Amino acid sequence: MATYHEFPQREIDQLIETGRANFDEQNIAARSSKDAVLGASPLIVGEVCISVTVEDGKVCLKIPIVDIEECFKVPGWIPDGTVVKACLKICFIGPVPSGVCVLVTALDKEVFRRCYGAC
Repeated sequence: MATYHEFPQREIDQLIETGRANFDEQNIAARSSKDAVLGASPLIVGEVCISVTVEDGKVCLKIPIVDIEECFKVPGWIPDGTVVKACLKICFIGPVPSGVCVLVTALDKEVFRRCYGAC
C-alpha cells in the first residue's frame, strides 16, 4: 500500500493568509471584474517543501487545496529509497486559493511539475 506524504498544514495556512493579505493590500476585491481580469495573472505564493522517499518507483502525495491524493512514477535513474524533494506553491486569482503547483526534484534535477486548478 502506498504511503501518501503530506505537506505541513501550518505552513500551508500561513501561505494562504499571505496570499489573502496581498489581495487586501492591493484592494483587488473592490475592483470591477473587468479590471481584475485585465490585471490578473495568478499570484503564486511561497513554497512548502518536504522530503519524500521513493517507494515502488513512485512518489505519493496528499495535495492540499485541491484535496487530491496522487502517485507519480519516477524515472528509472531514481532508485527506490532515494529521498526526493516535493515542493508546493499556492496560486491565487482572487483572495481565495485557485490552485496549487507541485514540483519534485531529485539529485538536483527536476523530475516533474504538475499544477492543479487555476495556476
